[in-house]
Amino acid sequence: MMEPVIPVKLFRAAGRRLKEITRLHLSDQDLHERLTRLYEQHGRLTHSLVHDCPYLPLPQTLRKRYGSLYAAYLSVGYEMPSRWKLNAEGNPYTNEDLLNELRRIHAEHGYLTAAIINKDLQSPTARYFIRRFGGLTNAFHLAGFGEANTTARREASLQSQHERHAKGVRRSTVRCNEDGSRITDDQLLDHLRRLMDQHGHLSVDVIDSDPTIPTSKFFRRRLGGLKAAYARVGYLSDQSSIVRAAKKRLWTRAANDQTGESD
Repeated sequence: MMEPVIPVKLFRAAGRRLKEITRLHLSDQDLHERLTRLYEQHGRLTHSLVHDCPYLPLPQTLRKRYGSLYAAYLSVGYEMPSRWKLNAEGNPYTNEDLLNELRRIHAEHGYLTAAIINKDLQSPTARYFIRRFGGLTNAFHLAGFGEANTTARREASLQSQHERHAKGVRRSTVRCNEDGSRITDDQLLDHLRRLMDQHGHLSVDVIDSDPTIPTSKFFRRRLGGLKAAYARVGYLSDQSSIVRAAKKRLWTRAANDQTGESD
């Protein structure tokens, strides 16, 4: 009736290829053996491991066959870590249980962050705390670690940054708050005010020296340039004045270095 869009030879070759890669129906025994093989290979089972496994059907198939992925895992002897759902006694976490977990982690490390919580295998993940308390910052306050935790975390981050700098490792970029929420413009301006109170001036070096806040590029992109950002917190808004102040600091630093050498 009409000229084929796809050559017949190519169409038949594609059909043979599809037949080769189409997964056959696996018996319960075959499925059990393949799931056991994956478990022994990795020592655990997860949705992504099952999904990427070339000799297993997709996770949806396991759900249909076993009722749930959890039941499929149990069939080969793998039980998901209790940290996701239950406390050490096997009961659901109460709010006080979770706050006690934060207090324990804080006692071990001196401060709290999402990364530290996620590394602790005895507690739920940071996301669990966020869902329960509406954010990590709120959870930290309820556990009794408000501003004190922020100060300790900043000091630890500075120390870590100095160690990475000594090893020649670039600082990591902060793109959100520690609870995973978006950094607002007001928070960025508060950071600039704090830095201005600490150093008496603002500059790219001052901003980039604090690893607990975004880089100067982030401030420039979000606030329409550093000059505009400085003006919003009451710092020198005249570009020439900023340059003169920066040069004066360099001259003062150089003079101090020469004085130290002569001594």
